Amino acid sequence: MPRILSQALHAAARVLSPICHRLPRPPFRGVDRAFARASRFLREAVGEGARLLIVGGTRDTDRVHFLPYFRSLVVDFVSGPGVALRCDAHHLPLRAGAVDAAMLQGVANHVADAPRVLDELRRVVRPGGALYVNTAFLQAHHPSPIDRLRYTGEGWRRLLAGWDVKELTASVGPFGAIYLLVLHVMDHCTPDPHLRFVLWFLAGHLLRPLLWADGLTAGREWTLKGAAAICALARRAE
Repeated sequence: MPRILSQALHAAARVLSPICHRLPRPPFRGVDRAFARASRFLREAVGEGARLLIVGGTRDTDRVHFLPYFRSLVVDFVSGPGVALRCDAHHLPLRAGAVDAAMLQGVANHVADAPRVLDELRRVVRPGGALYVNTAFLQAHHPSPIDRLRYTGEGWRRLLAGWDVKELTASVGPFGAIYLLVLHVMDHCTPDPHLRFVLWFLAGHLLRPLLWADGLTAGREWTLKGAAAICALARRAE
């Protein structure tokens, strides 16, 4: 890029960045569809007021879709808001059948041994109980503190062997994956923080039709193969 054009671009970004910071941020509500559906599934499976194990802490969306409906036991390997028990998900300090349902949201790609964690959840969920899993697939690396792996739909069916899988779908489909990956590129494509933010901000708003397309194609079987995130709803055998 010619030097004068580069200088002009960076100067414009320094002016635009404070303005963009005062405007609404780009949206991303794709996974909200999974939250509401998963909450409804768990309520129908085990009833409101049931004991729900939440592995990995809670988010703002959990306070809307899950916490009001269940007696929640929140566990995480670090202390945090609402965390009742600090422990390793590979070795849950709970007796067999201690909870009615379990929720593993945004966690499976961060743990060292996902099959072991799923085995632990199967142990502590009572017979006839339920499970909700939601995890990243076609997303950029996002350590928290470590981002280890991804599973395809077939991989999740293997992980959930022993569970009666009722639904395995894209919670964020291929259009949402494109949206997220473009925003990731914009947020890392230049060392200039002002230009990065302006590019991220503009891309996020200009590409909003991708989120509409993601909603229109939700539930289609083909979306699972290119999903940004995958959701599984399952029951434990009686």
